[in-house]
Amino acid sequence: RYRGSSTATVSGNSTQQSKPPKAKIAENQGAVDRLFEMSQKVGKSNFMYTLSRAIKSVKDCPEAITTLEQALSLKYVGDRLASVIVPHAVQPKPRAPKRPLQPPPPASSASSTSQPAAKKTRQTTLTNNLAVNTEKPAFVSSKEKAYRKAKEQAETLVLPKGPWKLILLVDIREHKSQRVVAKCKQSGIPCEERNLPIGDMAWIARCEGAEVMAGTILERKEVNDLAGSIYGTRFLEQRLRLLNSGMPQLLYLVEGDLESVVNCPAETLRMAMMETRVQMGFGILKT
Repeated sequence: RYRGSSTATVSGNSTQQSKPPKAKIAENQGAVDRLFEMSQKVGKSNFMYTLSRAIKSVKDCPEAITTLEQALSLKYVGDRLASVIVPHAVQPKPRAPKRPLQPPPPASSASSTSQPAAKKTRQTTLTNNLAVNTEKPAFVSSKEKAYRKAKEQAETLVLPKGPWKLILLVDIREHKSQRVVAKCKQSGIPCEERNLPIGDMAWIARCEGAEVMAGTILERKEVNDLAGSIYGTRFLEQRLRLLNSGMPQLLYLVEGDLESVVNCPAETLRMAMMETRVQMGFGILKT
């Protein structure tokens, strides 16, 4: 339908202009006309929406658009529309590709037989230098550095001949550590409290101030603590740390009645203990 002298054709909810809009300055009217002509050809599409925004940007521009840089600085104008706005602008020349690095030409020599050998030597030297410069140093983790340092110390360690004394170390963070130390001393077992990095108890051998691990680490678990650690990642992380310690004998001491646990079935606890013993090689002590 047409309303009076309106230049818009209304169809449904969409409106399409029949004449290009008037630019703010006369110098940009040609660019507006070219964009409007393009919009009439593309029909309804996403590009039509971009064209209408670009036409508005050119129409409202207060300066004459004569270069591609000016056209590209407008909103909703890309390379394709910029070439329509300024069709006769000079496109920037592409940069020439960089030439690959070539070895220097061989120096002139009186002897023709020595030139190929000298050229081959220089090429070999250049190739070796490039290989050395591009080689990246291998990444070494802090754990690997600590392992190498401990290995070097162990290889150079000179142990006294003896006699050696076995001592039980109890982690000072264990809530029953003082009770365990007291019971061991009453039974005549040498025992000390110490801040252990792993495990709750460990045996060491001591002689003339030197201490070495005796090869056994024990992790103590009450049944309620065992049930709480199964449903998280703590139980798995503790076992992996013990496996990575390198000790030949790893023990789990489980204290309490499995049937007394409320929030975990006894069968689940038995399966966890069996997995620890069969698949991971731990020794299980039940008290």
